[in-house]
Amino acid sequence: MLYLATTATAKEAQVVAGHDRLQWEQFYDRYRPITRKEAHELVDEYSRSWTDIPYQGKKNVHERVNGSLAAEGIPEVQDDLMRWRMLHCIREIRQYAASKQAALERAAAQTASEAPKPSSTCYDLVRDRTDGGSDVDAE
Repeated sequence: MLYLATTATAKEAQVVAGHDRLQWEQFYDRYRPITRKEAHELVDEYSRSWTDIPYQGKKNVHERVNGSLAAEGIPEVQDDLMRWRMLHCIREIRQYAASKQAALERAAAQTASEAPKPSSTCYDLVRDRTDGGSDVDAE
């Protein structure tokens, strides 16, 4: 059995999975949304990388993904392919979240820099008078 490195390309993963091109397309098109959903839940729950997820969490995800694949008539995946996909998927989710947060921070900083600056002078009754009149009441 071939070992799938975490840095492997999708083509290398296809070879390790033993799928021809059509099988891989069917598998990968169905597999991506399933693993992305699982990865979002893991990030929400653990907010860590795949390697930091507890064993039982990984096992549960693997069983759910394989169950979903089996329901679609797609062969189950082995541990190394699951690890490869989840590492990539969780990294993508975290990178997207980080870039979204950075964009929000930039927007907030820009909004703050465009806000009106408070006046550095004190209120002056004569200078800041808005009615344009004098202090003497007209009779």
